[in-house]
This record gives sequence, structure tokens and C-alpha cells, in this order.
Amino acid sequence: MSLNFVTVDCPSCKQSLKINTDYISASFKCSHCGNGHLVIKENGEIIALNPPDKMQSLIFHIMRVMPLEIWGFKQSANYFATFSLNSISHQSGNSNIPTVIYNSEKCRVMFQIEDSGIGRNDGSFIYYGRLHAPNDMPIMKWNNENCYCWHNILDIPLSFLDGLSLSGAANRSGSQWRELINSLRASTEFTNSSTEHIQYPLKLHAAIWNKYGNELFNLFDLRETKLWIQYTQYLKECYDIRGRSSHYSPEFDKIC
Repeated sequence: MSLNFVTVDCPSCKQSLKINTDYISASFKCSHCGNGHLVIKENGEIIALNPPDKMQSLIFHIMRVMPLEIWGFKQSANYFATFSLNSISHQSGNSNIPTVIYNSEKCRVMFQIEDSGIGRNDGSFIYYGRLHAPNDMPIMKWNNENCYCWHNILDIPLSFLDGLSLSGAANRSGSQWRELINSLRASTEFTNSSTEHIQYPLKLHAAIWNKYGNELFNLFDLRETKLWIQYTQYLKECYDIRGRSSHYSPEFDKIC
């Protein structure tokens, strides 16, 4: 083991700690307060210890990674949601999911942290809404119809912005945003980091913001009526090709 050390603060007691740069365990126990914390790494280097509280952890990672100020986003809410947008078809109503929402003049962005589905690791999940999207529900009444008001952009929305053909979008092929995903997946930036599944989605969305910028945010801007109509038609025609499932209500092309 090397004699090189990195200094980090304990998230619990705020005392400074020295950790050997060759430290490989997933967690580190503070010598002052005795609390253990997951080790956060980037490019193989220890950069911090993860806060013990999930809400604190989510906000910590958002503030480290997302270019919020550049695009005019300010925090508008943080709470424990009773719904999971990651599994919207299986809502129990008993969830307790740390959720943080940021608003800009164009749209809203929701961040949640919950089980990533990979081992016992928590993961971050990011969704976008127009300014009328409520904090506390994934579906709302719009023009007398039930509609999804929070949106996962990692599919048809970015394919639309890429100018992909309907068949390409429906078959999930050939889009530029997938190149971003493949590039991040091929990198070793989060190798051996205990919070990889929190870091990776945030880094991906930060890269998407840097690439698409206002092209993305304008899509959800209530003032961009013509663009929204074009997108909703594109979405509908994509699902005409993909097909629909009777297991979901409303259908996925019912959005607002």
C-alpha cells in the first residue's frame, strides 16, 4: 500500500479524515464518530465520502455534477415521494423516495434516488416536466384526459431532437444520444466507486444538457406550442409503429 493520502470530510461529524489513495473497500469508517460511509471515486481517485442520508446524498451528487446555474435551474422542492417514476406501472402508494425538483423559466427537472435494480445499490433517476407538472403525482388531468406529466427523455424525446426517422426512433436505433451513453459506459470514470449508479445517470444527463442545451429545454417550454404539437405527433406515430400495451393506463403517448 502506498504512503499517499487524500483528505476528505466525514459527512456525519464534519471532521477531516485521511484515506490512503490505494484504499479499495466500498466503505470507510470514520475514526472520530465511528460511522461508516460509502467511498465515492472518479477516475480511480477517492473524491469524497457519501452522506448517510439518502436525500443528502442525492442533493450532494446533483450539486457536484449538474450544471444547474448555467441553465437557470433553482431548487423548488425536496420531499419523499409516494410514487416511483422508474416503475410507474407498479405504484404501491407506500413509497418513500427522496425526490428533488429544480425549476427554470422553461421547464422542471425531477431527481429521485431509489434501488437501481443492480444488487443493493441505490441509483439516481431523472425526469423532465413542463411548468404545470405537479410535484406529487406522475399523471394529471389535461384537456379532460389523464396524461403523463413527467417524462423520461432517454428514448423518443432525444430521438425527436436528433431528427431521427419514425422507424429509427420506434426501433431505438441510430440516434446521437445513444453515442453519449455508449461513450460513458465505455469509460472507467466510476470504476470501483461505491456510488456508481448514482453518479453515472447524473453525468449522462449533464452531458445531454451540454450537447442539446435549449433544444432540450425548449421542448418542455409551455410557450413553445408548435414544437410541443410536433413532438406529441411524433410520439404518437412512434407508438403506432411500436404497438401499445393494455397494461398501461393512460397509454404512453398521452402526455402533457
